[in-house]
Amino acid sequence: KKTDPAAFALTRYSAGLCAVREGSWSTASGVLAVFCSGYRQYLPAYAPWGQYYLALSLYRQGKWAESVAEFSTYLNTWKNHQFSWQAATSAALASIQAKGDPLPYATLASSLAPMGEDRAASIILESSILIDRKRLSDAETLLATVADGTATGGITSKSPRAVFMLAEIAARRRDSGRAEELWLSIRDRYPKDPLAEEAVYRAAEQWYVSGGWKRASSLFASYRQTWPKGRFLDSVLRGGGDALLRDGNADLAILWWEELAAKYPSSPATPRTLADLVSAYRKKGEFPNALRV
Repeated sequence: KKTDPAAFALTRYSAGLCAVREGSWSTASGVLAVFCSGYRQYLPAYAPWGQYYLALSLYRQGKWAESVAEFSTYLNTWKNHQFSWQAATSAALASIQAKGDPLPYATLASSLAPMGEDRAASIILESSILIDRKRLSDAETLLATVADGTATGGITSKSPRAVFMLAEIAARRRDSGRAEELWLSIRDRYPKDPLAEEAVYRAAEQWYVSGGWKRASSLFASYRQTWPKGRFLDSVLRGGGDALLRDGNADLAILWWEELAAKYPSSPATPRTLADLVSAYRKKGEFPNALRV
């Protein structure tokens, strides 16, 4: 340490990198903390890397607050270093876990992210934080640039997610028509995207919740036709049957509920549906069917 501090610094830095490569995060943070706290000045070219990997090793151990502090040192000391975007992203995520303020880091990550998929992911993270803070207009502005590709150099695989989030914002504002338009645009523009199925379900669900029975039942029927074995089919049969009944179509409601009971006997929606099915049969005077259920 005293006779050749530069050599000692190199041993700490090298040992830290080896530990990082092996995934020995506790060892890495220990030796890199020594390098960064008192010896990085002897190896200035390696100093930013040592600081970044110190922060990363703390992050990998789930030491969220400590990692945020070390990422912050890295970002403030070596602006626009090679891993600044990764550091800002990790600092934002760690801040969420530490119950700190992730927004400054998420905003920085959005500005530093490479064009394309990475920038889309960063903007969506920033938008999610804004939505949590009820800053819907700010989130909407950002998401629109991912949805149309203006911020990312073209449409990316995250564009459907951005549209989905824009629909959720519209639904929060109780603008059911706009929410439906956005959700169904995912089905129309990105029919093979995994979100397309959920988008149609959410479009129907929001009309159901707001009492738009006719539109809800129509969209539930569209879902049922497109995804006859879909992930949300039990909820679709439950909600769609109820919407049909409330809209005056008891016969069709009964058919939907019978299908739910037959296909999904273990669904959480089934017990209530069976009770409603008995009630529907009784109102029609079909007492044998009621007893059968």
